[in-house]
Amino acid sequence: MRTDEQPEFLGTARARSRAVRAVRASALGRRSWTWGRGAPLLVAVGTVAGVVIATAWTTTQPRSVQLLAVAGVLAAGAAAFAATRALVGAIAVRRRIERERRAWAEARGWAYAGAETAADPATAGLVLPRGWRAPVAFGSLRGVIGGREALVQSWHLRSASTSKRQSTYREIVSVRARTRGHRVAVLSGVGLDPALMKPAWVDLRTRERDRRDRGSRAHVDGDPRVLDTWGAAIRSAVDARADLPVTVVAGADRVVVCALDDPRIATAQERLELAVEVARIVDPTGR
Repeated sequence: MRTDEQPEFLGTARARSRAVRAVRASALGRRSWTWGRGAPLLVAVGTVAGVVIATAWTTTQPRSVQLLAVAGVLAAGAAAFAATRALVGAIAVRRRIERERRAWAEARGWAYAGAETAADPATAGLVLPRGWRAPVAFGSLRGVIGGREALVQSWHLRSASTSKRQSTYREIVSVRARTRGHRVAVLSGVGLDPALMKPAWVDLRTRERDRRDRGSRAHVDGDPRVLDTWGAAIRSAVDARADLPVTVVAGADRVVVCALDDPRIATAQERLELAVEVARIVDPTGR
């Protein structure tokens, strides 16, 4: 694996060309996971609505005509559901992610680890909310950025046996940083998705009083010994980024950025750059 101190991902014209082709072929979008979970559901709802409408329109027709109309709607709905899952469903999104990242890693000189049985326990323990089992990681990339070991992964989250939550997906990037036993979390998506973006150890009921900036979109929690220094600086870095709601956590000798959606490699680059920026706040030397 090649070590590269530069944060740019594509170093040569050939690498750029190959990566561009991979990105175009993958057709990943900013809301890929949202559509992957929601589009089949919309088709199912539309099919039910179609059955209701077909039944209402054929109330004056013979029973055989009514049954034929309903059967036609159900057949069309089943075909549309299957096609939607195949084109934009979660499994299709996962295949596109793996294809894009494999091609990118090959062009860039990073290591493509692919599917892994479970996410790193230290990383999962740092960012995982309550009520979820250990994540299944896939589409894993490992390399070096800004002189620090780095990781890009997608996580499949499954609820614990005591929870009724549906499975979901999250995008993870991580870089090494010595945190000396401290930890701080900055959550920019509290109002949108507090249950899934909040690490188990974070308390959203806490109020930072003098530490909280009125103009900030983020909530900060963590070790009081570093909250005024790390917390304020990390929050400023998060506020400066235009991204989907993210949680940024420094602790366990790493900085982790956990996001709701957008598995594109270009977005992973931006999140890695944010992670490196935060890593330099908590560990300026990187040694």
